[in-house]
Amino acid sequence: EFIQDLTLENVVDLKLANDRLYFSRLHECDGMHCRYSVHRVDLDSPGPPEQLFVFPPDSDPDWPKHTNFKGHFQASADGSTLVLLGTSIRSVRVYVWRKGELRELDSVCLNPNGQCGGTGSVYNDTDPVAVSPDGSKVAAFMMVDEALQLRLYDTDSTEKKTEDLIVLPECCFFTEACNHLGSEDWHFRWVAGRALFSPDQTQIYVLVTNDCPSVVSLYGKPHTNVIALDVATIGDGTHLQSGDFVNVTANPKNASAE
Repeated sequence: EFIQDLTLENVVDLKLANDRLYFSRLHECDGMHCRYSVHRVDLDSPGPPEQLFVFPPDSDPDWPKHTNFKGHFQASADGSTLVLLGTSIRSVRVYVWRKGELRELDSVCLNPNGQCGGTGSVYNDTDPVAVSPDGSKVAAFMMVDEALQLRLYDTDSTEKKTEDLIVLPECCFFTEACNHLGSEDWHFRWVAGRALFSPDQTQIYVLVTNDCPSVVSLYGKPHTNVIALDVATIGDGTHLQSGDFVNVTANPKNASAE
């Protein structure tokens, strides 16, 4: 048997990492705003699940009145690190659990009027985040004002590097992208799936999509590809060029292409 005599109930999210099983379940709600407990089971010597922490934590400024976190997380392949996006109706906070400690790495807010506020959010706790195999790096893709950004974090030093992948001439990316993007391979509106680091942690692979009406009308389908980005170019002080986006799949644009 995979795990003998272990029954998990009311599980929201579950990750298997290096002989450890991590899962989340609903902990408590304050009206429509809820938080979740995250647990671990050691598969080498399975016993009762160990509760690691409750999220969002009491210290989170958005708990309980603004949070809309739904219990999802990512885990590094070695099981040392978990990443959670503490989303709210106005912002997202990037948290990391590492070496037994839950820490906030970053806080991001859309600022269309120079203020962090609003009654809705473009952020979701399943938004694309990549965790390096050893948990030392986290890459998060986010829409911030007029840009689609990649934010790269060192989970030990909390150093952050930011790279604007695509920048529009006006705010905001989530509403205006389709008014400005073309049909080039590197003109993508969003990262459509989970992002991944390469095993040697030098590349980040992402499934990107351009589903803007102009593209679908022209080619009969959204344009999707797997793109590779060199980690060394992120936040190095230079702007990314089209050649920095390596098209791994080179999918045909036309729906009728064989």
